[in-house]
This record gives sequence, structure tokens and C-alpha cells, in this order.
Amino acid sequence: MTTPTRTLQAAGRWLHLLRGGSHSQAKSLLWNNAQYQDLSRDQYDRGFALLNRMGIYLPGEGLRHDLIWASGEQLRAFFAADVIAENLPIWLEDSVVEGAIADPPTEAMDMVSALELNEDWAPEIIRRAYGKVDLEMRAAVGAAGEAALAELLLQSGANAVEQISAFDDGAGFDLCVYVDNAEYHLEVKSTSKMRSLKIFLSRNEYEVSTRDPSWRLVTVGLDDTMQVAALATIDQAMVRSHVPLDAPPVGRWASSQLLLSNSHLTRGLHLGHIDIQGTSSDVWWA
Repeated sequence: MTTPTRTLQAAGRWLHLLRGGSHSQAKSLLWNNAQYQDLSRDQYDRGFALLNRMGIYLPGEGLRHDLIWASGEQLRAFFAADVIAENLPIWLEDSVVEGAIADPPTEAMDMVSALELNEDWAPEIIRRAYGKVDLEMRAAVGAAGEAALAELLLQSGANAVEQISAFDDGAGFDLCVYVDNAEYHLEVKSTSKMRSLKIFLSRNEYEVSTRDPSWRLVTVGLDDTMQVAALATIDQAMVRSHVPLDAPPVGRWASSQLLLSNSHLTRGLHLGHIDIQGTSSDVWWA
């Protein structure tokens, strides 16, 4: 475990006390109550500094807003997930995380113990940590993919490219591309992973695709330098046949995850006279 056990214990105790009292009250108990004297003041300082650095508790502001109403156990579990996500252990990777959830590694169990949580919390903590890492990574890779594709389109002869997602996240597409007096709307799904292609499609993106003939669904594979290595257009008919079905009046889907293979893709992107490919000889996903 990258974060020392004693620091985790100290942080967990701070959270327990801060949830029901002020910083000065918590500090007085930790410094003076015999129940807490198994840790040093320096260790408590390190635990509090960790909460500050991670934005979980800030002097003058208190607990992070989304944690105010959490129970004591939930609060410590959320903290554990944030610590795991920051440390990025190898068992949090896509290919092995399901195994880690089913059979939590010793590192995770040690953290649960240090924070005085029941071991039943371990799978949920790992699941939450993975979700946090996945969201942050997807956001970073998504922004890089859009920028790289926009640059490639301009280099390839597009008249103009406007990054709509930079100022409107409700348009249902990311790039507006002008080619040969025509306008194209590209929803860009980017990845840096070579072993699989998993995309998330929002309800709004899907509904825009059904009424906008200029809409295209494009996937971008980025290399280590965040340049376009693989580029493909995703078959829209396939997408429409695989999104969930609503069950009115109660059920209505909001987001769909699609696991794609090469059969669902057409290599490259074709817009008017522009025909661009990535630097890879294939779309690379298996």
C-alpha cells in the first residue's frame, strides 16, 4: 500500500470526528484522549494533510459537499476509494479489476482494516475506485481525441472545424466540420486501449443521431503521444439495433455501453473529398 497504514488510520479517525464536530474539537480529542494515543501527533498531522490534499476536508470549508450526508462508514469507504484511485494499483486495470472485485487483494483488505471497516466494504470500494479512474481517464482521453482529430481534419483539407463540446455539452456531437460546402456533425469516442473498444452513448447523443443526417459516430485510437493512430466510423444501424429498449411508463434508458468489434467498424473517416486514416495499418481492436 503506497499510503502508510498509520496515515490511513489517522485520516479515518479525523473523518470519524469531523463528521460530528469542528476541527478544533476533533484535534483536542486526538491530542488528549487516551483512546487515540496509539498514534503520534505527527501521524495525525499527516492524516489530516492527506484529507486536505485530496479535497475531502478543507479548513474553513469542511467536508466535501457530496460527502456531508454520508454515514461514518460511507465516508471512510469513499475516502478509501479515492486513495486507491490516486495510487492506481495494477489490479485496478480493465483486464483484472473484475477479479479484484470478486476476490479483493491483500492491499485493499489492509486498507479496509486500517480504516476500521467491515471487510464486506472491499468490493464496493474497489468498484468505486475503478469508476473514478475510468471517468477521469475517459474525460482526458476524450478531450485529447477530439483535439487530435480536429487538427488532422484541418491538415487534410477541411474548410473549418469547430469543437462544439468546448462550450455546449448538450448538442449531441463534439465536432462540427465544414467540407466542400457541407456540414458534418461528429460524435467522437476516443480510447488509448488496444485490447478492446468500449464506448458510452448518451440518450441525447442517440436521439440526435436519429434526426440529424449529418451526424457521424467516429472512434479515435490514440498512441502514446496522443496522436491519431487508429480511426474508424461506427455503423449507426448496428448502434440503433443494440441500444436498450424503454419500458414505459416506468423505464427509460439514459446511457448505454457498447462493446464493439472490427465487424462494427469501417476503417477511416470519409467526409466529402476528405478520406483520412490513422497511422495504424488497422483499426487495431479485437
